Amino acid sequence: DYQNGFLVTKQAIQHIKIWNIAFYIHISTSIFVLFVGIFQFSSYVKKTCRTLHKKIGYLYVILILFFASPSGIVMGFYANGGFWAKLSFVILSFLWWYFTFKSLVLAKNQNYNKHYEFAVRSYALTLSAISLRLLVMILPNFFILNSTDMYALISWLSWGLNLAIAEIIIKWQKS
Repeated sequence: DYQNGFLVTKQAIQHIKIWNIAFYIHISTSIFVLFVGIFQFSSYVKKTCRTLHKKIGYLYVILILFFASPSGIVMGFYANGGFWAKLSFVILSFLWWYFTFKSLVLAKNQNYNKHYEFAVRSYALTLSAISLRLLVMILPNFFILNSTDMYALISWLSWGLNLAIAEIIIKWQKS
């Protein structure tokens, strides 16, 4: 429904076929990635259901590497918030792809400690979709910026804060 929420801001580009395709691919795959990713961090699943962990992991990786991240890159070029927001979303999508790919390679090489670290980073970026929506609701109560600057700020914070928290979790678990 292009008359409600996020899609109201996309009326000027809704006719662009590549954006439409990327949008539907992104939302339909990312919802699964959000859901299946959380199970990958369950100690129970990792220890007692290794085959399940591996299968869910492959689903997570395939959805990100071939669908969610590439479509996110395309959508990034059409993002609201001007150049800085567009740059933020494109970088986010590239990092999401890289961290996910690196996590897969490390698992294949049986470097499970590093695999876990990159999986945490990947999932932190997966969660940026939720962070973005929370920040859109919260941040305008504390800062007064024009809408373009506010959205650019939120676009960077939505994944930058998540990545910072991921690094804290990784460091904390090492000690």
